[in-house]
Amino acid sequence: MLRLFAICFLGLICSFSQAQQRLEPGQMHYIINPKPNNILYRDTLYRGSKQFMSLFYRTRDQQLIDLYLKHQSNKVTGQILGVAGSFAIIFGIRNLSDENKKGTGWAMIGGGFASLITGGYLTLQGQKNLALAVTLFNQRHNKAVLGVGVAPQQAGFVYKF
Repeated sequence: MLRLFAICFLGLICSFSQAQQRLEPGQMHYIINPKPNNILYRDTLYRGSKQFMSLFYRTRDQQLIDLYLKHQSNKVTGQILGVAGSFAIIFGIRNLSDENKKGTGWAMIGGGFASLITGGYLTLQGQKNLALAVTLFNQRHNKAVLGVGVAPQQAGFVYKF
């Protein structure tokens, strides 16, 4: 019976797991890792705000830059609200033990929970903005070009992707 359960459990895990993410050559890809916000573009892994900024500002595409700035502001605001919400919940629970501060404690717990939920939402919106920027980049700036060159006694093709 235990073997049957183990086989069913293993089959269930294998059916829902995907080992690899398809990476199209020449395109930008948003990589989901334990350390979030990695972009792979032309055999280079970009990590973090400074590297993203150079990558998106290089295009001089205002919509890409706006999506990057939205990502940054949502990420920072979400992290601040998450930390503030966590501290508010901790101090609210501590105030519950005091007989005179139960109302304050419940108010801090409720406000902390709301802050924590809002921070998580903003962090997810920031990741969505970065994924949108990657998709938009691939639509606008990933065009394959075929060039033909002719010179005396030679001809050449250039395929830029």
